[in-house]
Amino acid sequence: PSGSLTFLWQYTTDAGNTDSFATTAAVSGFSGQTTTTLTADANTIADGTLVRVVVSATGADSVTSDSAELTVTT
Repeated sequence: PSGSLTFLWQYTTDAGNTDSFATTAAVSGFSGQTTTTLTADANTIADGTLVRVVVSATGADSVTSDSAELTVTT
């Protein structure tokens, strides 16, 4: 692969439906959607939300991470 890595964070609130992941840019409460670090606003994002990241590079296949469940505490 050549070039830099690109990141696209995705989320779902439907843990039983992995086809329901959408880009975090689709909702308020997330920032850093195309960086190595995703930030979630605890006042906006629901406890139990699942997130994952798709990492891409020129000349290589994209790789999707396993999902991680957010635990929101205030």
